[in-house]
Amino acid sequence: MTGWWAMSRRPPKAKPKKTKRTETQRAKDKSDALFSKLIRSKGHCEKCGRMEYVQLQCAHWISRRYAWTRTYEDNAFCLCAKDHHWFTDHPTEFGRWAVGMRGESVYREVLERSQRRDKFDWLAELERLQGRLRQQEADV
Repeated sequence: MTGWWAMSRRPPKAKPKKTKRTETQRAKDKSDALFSKLIRSKGHCEKCGRMEYVQLQCAHWISRRYAWTRTYEDNAFCLCAKDHHWFTDHPTEFGRWAVGMRGESVYREVLERSQRRDKFDWLAELERLQGRLRQQEADV
C-alpha cells in the first residue's frame, strides 16, 4: 500500500498467547460445574418454587471468591434467574432471607469457613463432588 492512508492504518494487534491451565485449575472449573449441577438438582427455586430447570441457578451466600465456601452446600441456594438477579441487586434482603432459611448459626459457620487461609485441595473436592453426584443419581 502506498499513499497517506497507508500510514494511518494501525498494525494488527498480536493475539495473546493461550496459557495452559493447570490440573488444579481444571479441577476447580469442573468442581464449579458439578457443584452448580448438584445445587440445581433440587429442582425448584427455594424462594418462589419455580420448577423450570433451565431457569434454575446456583446462588452463593458468601462470594465465590473464597475457595473454602465456593463449593460448600450451606453456602448455596437454588434460585430461579429472576430471584437470583433480584437478590444480586438487593444483597441486604438476600442476607435476611438466607438467615431466615438457614439460621444465624449456619451463617456464622459459613462466614468463618470463608476466612480460612490454608490451601484448598481442588482435586480432592472434585472427587468429593463426583461421589456426591453418583450417590444422588443412585438414590433416584
